[in-house]
Parts: sequence; structure tokens; C-alpha cells
Amino acid sequence: MEKRTMSVEDVAIYLGLHKDTIYDLVKGKKIPHIKIGGRIFFLVDVLEKWMMERMQEW
Repeated sequence: MEKRTMSVEDVAIYLGLHKDTIYDLVKGKKIPHIKIGGRIFFLVDVLEKWMMERMQEW
């Protein structure tokens, strides 16, 4: 079964950014995420769609 969610650490590695940058994006509601029990998760499909939309803005 394919992994459908990513943690802050996973996304930081995936995007080549520091974890603090990911937390800043979450705090500013600039990256799609969900919070469950105080933890932050990213749905892989939603994150990939978000990234494609950002690329089209170039």
C-alpha cells in the first residue's frame, strides 16, 4: 500500500526546505495541511496538486 500522508519532516525533505520553513507555511496557511490531535499531516495527492498549481504561476 502506498503512503498517502507525509509529516512535516517528510515534506521538508521532499521540498528541500528546512522544517521551520514548513511550519511557517503551515502557520501562514500557505500550504495545504490537516491537523489531527495536534499533529500536522499533508496528503500526498493534495500536496502534489498544490505544487503543480504553483509551477503554473511561473
